[in-house]
Amino acid sequence: LMPSDTITQHPFYFVRHGQTECNRKRVFTGREDIPINAKGVKQAQAAGRLLRGRPIASICCSPMKRARQTMEAICRQLDTDPPIFFENDLREVCMGALEGYPVWEQGAMAHWLEGRITVTDAETAQDFHARVARGVNAALRRPDPVLIVAHSAVYRAARQLTGLAPSKRLENGQVAFFQPPTNAGASWTVELVT
Repeated sequence: LMPSDTITQHPFYFVRHGQTECNRKRVFTGREDIPINAKGVKQAQAAGRLLRGRPIASICCSPMKRARQTMEAICRQLDTDPPIFFENDLREVCMGALEGYPVWEQGAMAHWLEGRITVTDAETAQDFHARVARGVNAALRRPDPVLIVAHSAVYRAARQLTGLAPSKRLENGQVAFFQPPTNAGASWTVELVT
């Protein structure tokens, strides 16, 4: 995989969008542009409350409906009004023929992320990681600290791009804080905001 220095070394917050019906049913959503459900709205509101009072200078969001609705619910909870930017490269991975199938189908996502399988009509893992690197770096050119609102696979790719294990999941509506190395020889860290 690409070296960990492909992500600009700025701290940033990351929120995974609130729950959708596909998340509830545990099927791959990919490029299907669906809204969050009632539970997803509550998760997004809770994420906003966790972020209230934190110094967010800008928000960068996937343009997909579920991320946009999550971001809007978060913004209603904040005590500031940071500028909002949409970034196409932060869209969820295109999983092609796997979309609509159960998420844990033969561990397909893990095999695909590691480049061990290819999926018909899906992005390659390499193309996806390159796209996420572009998207995160575009976000990190905005006034910081930045809040990124995006998707599960984008979070996993961001972890890999910062040199961390991709295996840690971010649940719907959870908030993570990425902190770059503070000195030579150190590595990125990611902590859940609770």
